[in-house]
Amino acid sequence: MVQKLQKNRHLIPYILLAAYLFAMFCMVTEPTRDDFYYQSIKADSLGDVMAFLSQMYLSWSSRMVTEPLVVLLVNLDMMVWRIFCVANILIIALSVQYLLGIRNSAWKNSVLCMLVGSFPFSYYASAGWITTTAIYLISISLGLVALYPLRKLLDGKRSAWWENALFILSAVLACNHEQVGAVVLGVYLCSCAYCAVLRRKISRMQICQIMVAAASILFVLTCPGDAIRMEVEARTWLPEYEGWTFWEKLLRGILHAADYYFYTTGINFFAFALVFTLGLALSLRPVRNWKKALSLGTGLWLCLAVGIILLQRLGVLERDVLFPWEEYGVNMLARGVDAARAASALLLLLLLFYELFWLFGNSASFWTASMLLAAGFGSAAVLGFSPTVYASGNRVFSIFIYATIALICYIVNKEFADGWGKRERLAMLVAGAFSLASTAKNIWLVAGA
Repeated sequence: MVQKLQKNRHLIPYILLAAYLFAMFCMVTEPTRDDFYYQSIKADSLGDVMAFLSQMYLSWSSRMVTEPLVVLLVNLDMMVWRIFCVANILIIALSVQYLLGIRNSAWKNSVLCMLVGSFPFSYYASAGWITTTAIYLISISLGLVALYPLRKLLDGKRSAWWENALFILSAVLACNHEQVGAVVLGVYLCSCAYCAVLRRKISRMQICQIMVAAASILFVLTCPGDAIRMEVEARTWLPEYEGWTFWEKLLRGILHAADYYFYTTGINFFAFALVFTLGLALSLRPVRNWKKALSLGTGLWLCLAVGIILLQRLGVLERDVLFPWEEYGVNMLARGVDAARAASALLLLLLLFYELFWLFGNSASFWTASMLLAAGFGSAAVLGFSPTVYASGNRVFSIFIYATIALICYIVNKEFADGWGKRERLAMLVAGAFSLASTAKNIWLVAGA
């Protein structure tokens, strides 16, 4: 029994993660916000559900997969919803473990579970707990499953027919969410470029998943309901949106995503965890001192910026000092000083790419790490093409946060040993400190929600 436990001790973090998640979601005792709208929908029969989906497709949304799931969950006991959330987050954690090739190292799996468990779950309250989790968690978890063929390809393994069917079905369901569809398409296109250049061969599953993701995005773009929704939301949230050119939308999306990632007033502890984990890995490498100093400067700048923002929130400093922040929903590029702040955030992001290059060199590891960071950033930057770019709430950055978690775990898995040495203790300390801070914030916010 002891030997069996010792052999499978890498699974203990996942058991603890499940228990913690269940306790966290038990703090939510009733539906909120949009949940009440979905509760009011008549869904006594399949015909009722199909009529609702038809109405949504023609007048509001292209999310034909998650909308009926929301209607189902809001009419069931909250315990079912809690189990649904825990199961999907466990799938996310186990999928990250599988895709990154994290094996039986207990401490590496602990880092992964700590980071996943400290995800800012209050993001899922912005449009109703049940509504938001049903839309985002199922899409993200199945989106990761849709990427499994890439791991099979790297390991040189063939998939059974039923596995391929599962991967394709996961892509069909996940890519109905426009952000997930864009990420899945981008990742597979990058993988095809890699295979075409270095392996001279592209697999059929890569082509198949690209076709599924592209078809899903085309479905979203041609949905009449989405067009109507954008017109309504533009009038409500951002009337000047219709006058923006393609390049203005792209620029605003990029700057807004970078600004949120580093300077959000809610403090993104995962940006801190990435910056300091990357800095630690570089400091332990034989790289030039000026590169280590620049990496340290990135961390110090982030601490200084967020410290100023906190002092502004507390009223110690004026809001217009250096890093001005505005109330929720305000166009953050309305003033030149806001654009300068966002540009400094974009500079920090570019420095992270340089640091990844200094760490891994021009190797497959560098391109993989860069793809993780770019995929997360792209999922948020694409919101520049939505009139709710400044009003969607934190939930739209969920994929960016999970991509950051995957990137941190990738760096840890590549740069640190499976055993438990001094270097590994330092990495565990960095990940644990910011996970603990984020977890404390979660408990405080969710318990008061």
